[in-house]
Amino acid sequence: MTYPVVSLVMILGITTFLLVFIIPKFQDIFKALGVALPLPTVIVLGISKALTDYWLHLIMIGTGSFLLLKWYKSTDSGGYVWDRMMLKMPVFGQLFQKIALSRFSKTFSTLLRSGVPILGALEIVASTAGNRVVEEAVANARDAIRQGEPLAKPLGDSPVFPPMVVRMVAIGEKSGALEQLLEKISEFYDQQVEATVESLTSLIEPLMIGVMGLIVGGIVLSVFLPIFKIQEALRKK
Repeated sequence: MTYPVVSLVMILGITTFLLVFIIPKFQDIFKALGVALPLPTVIVLGISKALTDYWLHLIMIGTGSFLLLKWYKSTDSGGYVWDRMMLKMPVFGQLFQKIALSRFSKTFSTLLRSGVPILGALEIVASTAGNRVVEEAVANARDAIRQGEPLAKPLGDSPVFPPMVVRMVAIGEKSGALEQLLEKISEFYDQQVEATVESLTSLIEPLMIGVMGLIVGGIVLSVFLPIFKIQEALRKK
């Protein structure tokens, strides 16, 4: 996430610089000319005025919103909603799910190989899942096993675990090779995560360049639209 975060900060920095230091100078020019401004220009000028006149209020609102979101994520219900949203995010949701599945499989396999009883292993896996949705699914599986059900059944009831994982867990339970199959699942999702990260990295660069060009180009175009309008009016005269 380092590259997209740095790119996003640069885009926001360039946009803020244009809106705070460049656009206000054109605003005085447009007022002196007394021309009717196109809608894109009005919107850009309004955003620029809000940033220059109410920057302290915006900082306070942004800081308050960040602290409120941080507090909400720290609660049980808020953290669960946040983690569920992360798993349902476009593109990145699948990546987070694969990371969670790899972590679950690797940790679970390591604990079973070390001789930890399955109920104790599931309790540790749930506490180290890093996602409250996965943690809830593993906790439900632990409760089901305590009642005599096989591990694959409660995992299959959760949308977090794909059918392939559930089938391999079921085969591992029946064959007594659960640790080996969990290790295979972990290796598979490690490869999936690596491939997904590489593909996302290759897509993020042109996407960020396109977003930067769209924002900066839109601001520049909104500034030149009134100038084009004035030129057209002068030609008609």
